[in-house]
Amino acid sequence: MAGTIGQVSFRALLAWLLAPSLGLNGVALATGIGWSLLIVFKAILYFVKKKKDPPEGANP
Repeated sequence: MAGTIGQVSFRALLAWLLAPSLGLNGVALATGIGWSLLIVFKAILYFVKKKKDPPEGANP
């Protein structure tokens, strides 16, 4: 949930900054960057959690 809230906030801020100079292209760029950062953030969380949790069926 934190990733989604962060992504929306970052995307809105970036769109606000880029829209005056790039127009709709700036908003589209901000959207792409926001989604890309969300995917990277979620992938990092996935691999950190996967590293901490032992595989199912493994003896501790």
